[in-house]
Amino acid sequence: MGKARKHSRGMQAVERDDFGYPRGTDSEMEEEAPVRKRSRFSLNGGDRFGVPKEVLSLSNMLRSEREHLVHRLRMELEQVRELRRKDAYTGEKASSFAE
Repeated sequence: MGKARKHSRGMQAVERDDFGYPRGTDSEMEEEAPVRKRSRFSLNGGDRFGVPKEVLSLSNMLRSEREHLVHRLRMELEQVRELRRKDAYTGEKASSFAE
C-alpha cells in the first residue's frame, strides 16, 4: 500500500487514498454528496394534487392562440395569488384568536 497523497488544485488540499478517492468519514462523504431534486410530477402525467400536465408547443400556435393562453395563465395566476392572500389572512386571524 502506498502513502496517502495530498493534491491541491488552487482551491483546497484534499487528502486522497491510493486510488485517488477523497478520504474522510462516511458522514463527511454524505454531506458532500449532491442532493437529487425530487420530481414534482408523478409517472401518470399529473402532479401530487392530481392535476394533469399539459405540454404546449408555442411555435406551432397561432398568435391569437398564444395571446389567449397568456391571458388565461395570467387570470389563473391572479386566482392563485388571491387564494394565497385569503389563506394568509385567515391564518393570521386564526392565530390572533388563539392568543
